[in-house]
Amino acid sequence: MILPPLARRGAERLERMDAGEGSPEEVVEAYRLLDTVNRKLGGHRLTERALIPLVVDRTRPVAAGPERVEIVDVAGGDGAFALRIREQALRAGRDARVTVVDLNPVGLSAMPPGVTAVRGAAFALPFAD
Repeated sequence: MILPPLARRGAERLERMDAGEGSPEEVVEAYRLLDTVNRKLGGHRLTERALIPLVVDRTRPVAAGPERVEIVDVAGGDGAFALRIREQALRAGRDARVTVVDLNPVGLSAMPPGVTAVRGAAFALPFAD
């Protein structure tokens, strides 16, 4: 069987969850499945390999108190990955301020403690330069 090539949807099109499709229960389940897939297939691992050395910089002295690390997770969904990065920083003695920017209000409403939720789009981040 020969299938036609997938059409490019373009960066300007919203993903289904960001467009408000699905019930809150379906969106929560989709985030749970995305987290499972990323953990099992290495999606989180790739990002962690690049990010953790920056967050957990052991060359800086911590004696004067924890240095604040600020991280913005764009399109971070329900904050599960952002929380993992925050916990790594805290274990290394760093004060970590983590913010998730996402369009989906369901994911943002389920943000774990210690992670700030901000509704916004990746191409128009709601922060000053």
